[in-house]
Amino acid sequence: MEIIPSTLENIKIVLQILNLQNWGTWKLPKMSIGYSAHQYDCDGKIASTIKFDFPIDGETKFKVGGKNGHLNHYQPL
Repeated sequence: MEIIPSTLENIKIVLQILNLQNWGTWKLPKMSIGYSAHQYDCDGKIASTIKFDFPIDGETKFKVGGKNGHLNHYQPL
């Protein structure tokens, strides 16, 4: 498995793919910056998040999906 550069564009693509899958089936790709990823049920709408060990464009936490008012400490992509 190749290492994916940790760019905002690539992070968004990875999160969008993960958000379409059940968390239990995830096979996380290797990225150039270490990270952890999680999935949440935000009142019936799934959100996937990623937290990096080092900032990317000044942020370490990103999300896709979910509802407004949920996971507010994550930067939406």
